[in-house]
Amino acid sequence: MYYMVLVHYENLFSDNILYEGSRAIWTNKIYPATQLGGFFGVETGGFYAPLTLEDAKNDKIMKMQDIVSYVASTNPSPQMIKLQDYLDGLSLSKGEYGIYTYKNSSEEFDELVSDSESLEDVITDPDMVYHDIVANANPEAILVKASDLLFIVTKDLDLIPV
Repeated sequence: MYYMVLVHYENLFSDNILYEGSRAIWTNKIYPATQLGGFFGVETGGFYAPLTLEDAKNDKIMKMQDIVSYVASTNPSPQMIKLQDYLDGLSLSKGEYGIYTYKNSSEEFDELVSDSESLEDVITDPDMVYHDIVANANPEAILVKASDLLFIVTKDLDLIPV
C-alpha cells in the first residue's frame, strides 16, 4: 500500500512511529524506488534532510526527538534535489553531516561563514543551536536553518543556499 501511494501521488510521508514491518517496507521497497532521481530522507525542524540506506535503517536516527517523519518522493521539489545533490552519500548517522539551527538571519549567517576559518568555527559559534543530529569532529558539510533560509556549508566553507 505504501508503495502504491508513492507511485500514484509521487510523495509519501510517514509519522514518527514506525513498527518493524512498516519500517522494513520503507527501507526495502520505498528507498530503492526513490534512487533514480528521487529523494529519500527525514523531516526535521520544518525542512528535509536526505538519508543513506544505512541511515534509514539506523534505529538511532528515527528515535531522535527532532525527526518528525520519513519522506520519499519520486518527483522531488527543487530544494529536495539540491539537498540530494550536495549531501548525496553523506551519512547522517556517522556524522558526515549534521543539522543545526542558527538563531539569527541569513545575512548574519553569511557573515559568520565568511569570517570563519573552518567549519568547526561555524559549528561552535554561540548562536548555533545543536540538535540531536550533530556532525562528527571532521564533517564534510552541515545543514543549517537560519531564521529565513536553509543552507548547506561544506568543509571548504562554501555556503550554498537551498
